[in-house]
Amino acid sequence: MNDSLSEKLCARTSGICLYGLAPPKQTTSPGQLDEIVTRHLARLRSLSIDGLIVYDIQDEGERVSAPRPFPFLPTVDPETYAHDHLASLRKEKIVYRCVNRDTPDTFIQWLIRQHATDTPRLSVLVGAPSQRSVVGLSLASAYVLAQQYAPTLLLGGVAIAERHGKSANEHERILGKAEKGCRFFVTQAVYDVTSTKSLLSD
Repeated sequence: MNDSLSEKLCARTSGICLYGLAPPKQTTSPGQLDEIVTRHLARLRSLSIDGLIVYDIQDEGERVSAPRPFPFLPTVDPETYAHDHLASLRKEKIVYRCVNRDTPDTFIQWLIRQHATDTPRLSVLVGAPSQRSVVGLSLASAYVLAQQYAPTLLLGGVAIAERHGKSANEHERILGKAEKGCRFFVTQAVYDVTSTKSLLSD
């Protein structure tokens, strides 16, 4: 059975295995970047995985009151890293995008690029890390634009079981995101079995 990751997700196939990584820092020299790409490709090709997740890392300093122990360093654009630097890896990639850094225009341009590709694109859209963050584009608006400008983009969402343990409404968030076009969800590792079972039950 050689179904693609997209097909497995749409068919709700169990046992999907993904590998997640963050792109290198923007300050990485070209030579070091080539070395990192080579190591990533060697490691990923040795694994029996269905696909790759490439995260979009944003500064979450506003979520906590304590100062960061080291400065936040932005990474290489995840789309560029996934589809350019790791292009020779013949596995589908799920690329995260933090939409709060976008304007409607920049997000539409990004969506048009996804829709124009010959191969299926998969993405997880992420909103602002905190209510105190400056928001250029809300997650709700991003979902609306995605349906208009990139209807073939296979959209996923984030589900956090630990958040359900505190608010007891993570299942409502999941259902709401599904109504807005999310076809799959990515969770964190299971840190709290009780919260995870409660979320799945609800």
